[in-house]
Amino acid sequence: MAIESELYQEIILEHFRDRSNRRILTEATHSAVGDNPLCGDMLTLYLQLQKEHTSINELSFQGQGCAICCASANMLCEALRNKDLNEARHLYHLVHSMLTAEAGEEQKPLQQLESHFEELGTLIGVRKFPLRIKCALLAWRAFEQILNEIGN
Repeated sequence: MAIESELYQEIILEHFRDRSNRRILTEATHSAVGDNPLCGDMLTLYLQLQKEHTSINELSFQGQGCAICCASANMLCEALRNKDLNEARHLYHLVHSMLTAEAGEEQKPLQQLESHFEELGTLIGVRKFPLRIKCALLAWRAFEQILNEIGN
């Protein structure tokens, strides 16, 4: 268990420190703000759709937040870049299910997530800290806003 905890912490910190996705995407076709006033996390997620509007060309985020919030946002950008919108929707639902499912039900979405982008599975460690689940989901909820705006 200690090894899993160390791995979780290492990957979260690695994504938190990665600055490559922390920028305003000037060519963005969509953006959404995520705000968690209880802990001070606030970010804007930027998304650029390809010309045919069926897949994601680029993502980035800008803002401030805790290590979990920013790491999750960075993972989102890495996992969804160049994805078809339907696959991106599916990944959103898997992350949401993994983090909010009843105890014992999180393994199925976890296994599916790891086949797409293995590091997303490390977010399951947040489940041990229920107050931090909102931090991990903040960027994903901003992505959900964009999906709702796009429709279909």
